[in-house]
Amino acid sequence: MRIIESKTQKKNRILNICIIIVLILISGILSACSSGNKPTSDTVAPVVTTPIKIFPIPRDTISLSPPMFDGDIWALSGSNFAKAISEYSLKTGKVIKVVPVSQFSHSITSDGISQVVVGTAGPNYTGSVEFFDGLTGAPLSSLPLPVSVKAISSISSSGILIVLMQNAQSESVALVNVITKSIVATFPVSDGTISVSVGRDPSTFFALQNNDTVESVSAVTGQIQSVIELGEPGLNLTLSKTENVLLVLKCTVVVCNIGLVSTSTDQLFNTLPAPSNCIDVEIAPTDKEIYDLVNSPTASNVQVFNISSYMPVFG
Repeated sequence: MRIIESKTQKKNRILNICIIIVLILISGILSACSSGNKPTSDTVAPVVTTPIKIFPIPRDTISLSPPMFDGDIWALSGSNFAKAISEYSLKTGKVIKVVPVSQFSHSITSDGISQVVVGTAGPNYTGSVEFFDGLTGAPLSSLPLPVSVKAISSISSSGILIVLMQNAQSESVALVNVITKSIVATFPVSDGTISVSVGRDPSTFFALQNNDTVESVSAVTGQIQSVIELGEPGLNLTLSKTENVLLVLKCTVVVCNIGLVSTSTDQLFNTLPAPSNCIDVEIAPTDKEIYDLVNSPTASNVQVFNISSYMPVFG
């Protein structure tokens, strides 16, 4: 039997269908909004990019040392004709003292307690490791080397410093005991090594390569244990004070960032943004703050960032 609708019935039926469709759409939109607001296990806290402090520094500053226990930091600056190391207060940003050093100085580090160490690269691939009192700046001793110093690492809790050396043919590292001021061991490293760092324990060190990788190297045999892929060109390395995290400063032409590598797994687990034109990074004794040395065409400064939320404790 065929049912014939009146015009009014047909109009009402079409209206009811439209209302149902609208209700279904609204329900879907509300459901999507609700699920989008629910936190998930994959939620990552936003990375803070605003510095908590900025203080100016001379335009010719080359690198920073790890901070001292008293809240000061040393910086190496100067030209090819004259250089100096300067102590700055991290509280005020003011210069405390300036100490002249060799014009061939180009890298600086400290043990964070009593010593500041400077590496030099002289003519004809000669060099040295120079030791200074971290409180007074007075020279303590010098360790001459038959090759030039390309970079030096932070100093491990066991008092070992990794010195990256270079001659006309190759590159190598020396493990230096900063207490006895003597070389403990030497190993060849891959050509194109840029920076070095002590490792989680005395049996390991890290070597940053110019092919966007970091090599984990045995400090006993000199053999490469693993290779960490960075994905971007690296500039330098520094180790957290707990020795659980390796910080890798990476920069392209326009963007810089800091890769965080677990020293227990040799895996890159997070990346923090860094200012453009950043050339060095150091970490506070508490591992809660980093100090980015920025050298731009218009100004140079040290920018301090709180990174405590991004530094998990590893076993």
